[in-house]
Amino acid sequence: MRCTQCGANNYVGATFCRYCGNALQQGGYPGQYRSMHPVAPPYSPPPPPMYPPPPPPLMYPPPPPMYPPPIFYPPPMFYPYPGVPQKKGKGITSMIFGIVAVLIGCCQAFGIVPGILALVFGILSVKNEPAGKGMGIAGIITGSIGILLGLVYLFFMIVFQSVPLPGSQNHQF
Repeated sequence: MRCTQCGANNYVGATFCRYCGNALQQGGYPGQYRSMHPVAPPYSPPPPPMYPPPPPPLMYPPPPPMYPPPIFYPPPMFYPYPGVPQKKGKGITSMIFGIVAVLIGCCQAFGIVPGILALVFGILSVKNEPAGKGMGIAGIITGSIGILLGLVYLFFMIVFQSVPLPGSQNHQF
């Protein structure tokens, strides 16, 4: 059935137009319905956008703002100036001698000599080099352990050298 108000095709037997809601005239014959597809409503232009369109993209991004460095701020007192070398030589030397003293002191009495050198360089590093203080302390500790190991080894060598072993010529029953 065709609507008399909007001209849309509707199903046969429909009471109201499914597009405009107008009351349809009853009657007619089944061949009166021509198409299964209703007629499209008239074209209406799209609504205007709610916001303005974005500007066209730039070819290159703008450069970041440049801020000049502060002129009258002094550098912090707890940081050394960049480029000034920090002295750590005595601390490194102390730590190396301490490690050598521990390694040699486990096997021979010669571990006493690098242990004493580790103590000397470690004490000088702790007093004179703030940057090498940690390595100086490590050298003092490892040097002390190396001296103790060397003395223990020397003690056992003296004790066991003076006591004759069983089966030797000096052994008396």
